Amino acid sequence: MGRIYLWRSDTGEQANEPFDANITSIYSLAFSPDGTRIVSGGDDKTARIWDIASGQCILVLQGHTNDVLSVAWSLDGSVIGTGSYDTTLRLWDAVTGAPHAMLRGHVKSVRSVAFTHNDQFIVSSSEDSTIRKWDIRATFLPSKSSTDPVAALTCATLKDGWLVGSSGKLILWVPVEYRTHLQVDPCVLLIDRSRVVIGVADTGLHAGLDWTSCWRG
Repeated sequence: MGRIYLWRSDTGEQANEPFDANITSIYSLAFSPDGTRIVSGGDDKTARIWDIASGQCILVLQGHTNDVLSVAWSLDGSVIGTGSYDTTLRLWDAVTGAPHAMLRGHVKSVRSVAFTHNDQFIVSSSEDSTIRKWDIRATFLPSKSSTDPVAALTCATLKDGWLVGSSGKLILWVPVEYRTHLQVDPCVLLIDRSRVVIGVADTGLHAGLDWTSCWRG
């Protein structure tokens, strides 16, 4: 339990001693592009980076609030993506282990993550029966003012029917029938039976007095 075994692909023989993660379950593994490291996701709410030569855990990625079900390594080796039972997808610096971004949108566990061939996007699939495509480049843009409506939408979470900004400010009420079908940046594509795209026009927030009152309140 909680061990990683490596096997030779040419002979089927065990390549080295197992890596002991000292947890109950490991759900996902991914090799670094250069083949020197492995990232694993498990039931201790973390992802771990292992050095293959030594068999030692060299970094622990902490931030998820539930089991890490899926992991992926970008093709350029710089970014790791993780999906969790906590419904979020997270991006990490693969060298330092520092958290980079938390992507929200799925309403159930994120079961699989994969980078596109050019590392511009990461794709996630969820137990909520949807697939989402996320723009990684957008997460590296300079931070915008906390009063910027686009930045507020990007960081918003759905709580009790409201899109809520990182400061706790109510941004937009979402009717019940739309809540599982929202597409908000940096999610650029939602594959679902239906989809509701929310954005901000160049001229700012214009959706009636109720929106304005909520935004300025």
